[in-house]
Amino acid sequence: MKKKTIIILLILTLSIFTLNINVQNAIEENDFRPISLKLTPHDSIFITNDSGFEVFPGTGTIEDPYIIEGYDITTSNTCGITNITKYYAIGIYIAYTTKCFVISSCYVDVGKHGYGICIDNVADGTATITDNTCENNQVGIVPYSSNDNTLSENTCSNNYYGIQLRYSNNNILSKNTCENNNWEGIVLYSSYNNILSTNTCENNRLFGIGLSRSGGTILTNNIFINNGLSISESNVEDYLSYTIEDNKVNGKLLGFYTNLFRTTLDKPIYGQLILINCTEVVVSNQELFDTSVGLILRWCKSTTITNNICSNNLEGIWVIYSSGCTLTYNTCSNNNGGIWLGYSTEVVLTNNVCSNNMGGIFLDNSNSCLITYNLLQENERSGIVLGYGFRYPTLDKLNNNILHHNNFVDNNQNSSSPQAWDHGTNNTWYDPETLEGNYWSDYSGNETYTIGGISRTEDLYPLNEPAVYITPSQSSFALFTFIVPLILIGGISLNRKRKQYN
Repeated sequence: MKKKTIIILLILTLSIFTLNINVQNAIEENDFRPISLKLTPHDSIFITNDSGFEVFPGTGTIEDPYIIEGYDITTSNTCGITNITKYYAIGIYIAYTTKCFVISSCYVDVGKHGYGICIDNVADGTATITDNTCENNQVGIVPYSSNDNTLSENTCSNNYYGIQLRYSNNNILSKNTCENNNWEGIVLYSSYNNILSTNTCENNRLFGIGLSRSGGTILTNNIFINNGLSISESNVEDYLSYTIEDNKVNGKLLGFYTNLFRTTLDKPIYGQLILINCTEVVVSNQELFDTSVGLILRWCKSTTITNNICSNNLEGIWVIYSSGCTLTYNTCSNNNGGIWLGYSTEVVLTNNVCSNNMGGIFLDNSNSCLITYNLLQENERSGIVLGYGFRYPTLDKLNNNILHHNNFVDNNQNSSSPQAWDHGTNNTWYDPETLEGNYWSDYSGNETYTIGGISRTEDLYPLNEPAVYITPSQSSFALFTFIVPLILIGGISLNRKRKQYN
């Protein structure tokens, strides 16, 4: 009896083991797609008129749309039909149609030089794209010049761009997941009045959601993890047309504020913070980690940014088209860029720490700024750059900026280049009153320190010892003596996490 029982147990064990192997093989063969979904291999689908739908079930009405469903499209076929797809591989391409259709439950992989699913100039309100998986494409899903459509519950991962709307208005994007894309998760370009709700954007290399020339767009209840939001518009009115509410970045609020006046934001409840057209606002005590740009000011006046930490982001702090602002006692470390001033005037940067970034402080088209008593330490490239955009590499005009008593310590370690660059005009690298300049860790003891750049300027009065304090008489904001934390920063082994551009 015992022998019979042992034999039965052995048979059961072998059966379970064989079943596990078969299940594992099924998962591997389907590239980790749900084994409950049986996909049919299919070539690229090109439809450029209504008759092209007739091979699919449906009649093309709202009640009975054509259904394109359950296909595995893994191909490198080139469409060659219109300018948008002429030189690209294409998975599903539907253009110039008037019938209603649904693209559902398909898997599309056409390679890094192709579009997964593209709808092009389809009639308004005729397309529903839902529950598809688009991987390893240049762009996962592209509505082009197509309005009033619905994209929901799609997964776009490991593409260059997950979902990209171009010249497409009044669409609804909901419950999509865009993750691990090489550039951005969801991109809107010249696409107005769209609604983006309850989408998840995780670990995209640049931005989770990027909006450009897409005013009137509504963002609600979206989740950003290890990336964030970027908006690029040419005037303040377009920024004010956005509605951005109840979104989360790394479990904390995405703060998007417009037209604030004499307000203090000092509770550390934000994962990313964007201020538009705000005046006399104080932002303090924020801890902004693992997002795209930690803190963004656009068209702000007399705003104070103090005692914040921006680390492990794409970039730490942006101040753009702003004037009379003060940034002090902030720490920006392990970002690509620490602090960037663009098209701004009379900004004061004092007692900030920018360390272990790709670059420390950058000024583009920013004039009459005062940069003093900052620590620029162990940035991979330069400590401070005037006039050469880190993200936008064009030479800009900068003038009348004054920089003194900054500590430049071991920047550009892998290069013989100087620790700072100046491509502007009439910038002064010393205090005109005290005739004291900046501290340079690579200063050889000669009379001056040569600054790199086309301006061919010099720090005429370099310091032999680090600048260690600032008095209230030297800065209207400083209320007490501040010791620059050279020893503290130098003693910390920082995680040199990078989100590289190349």
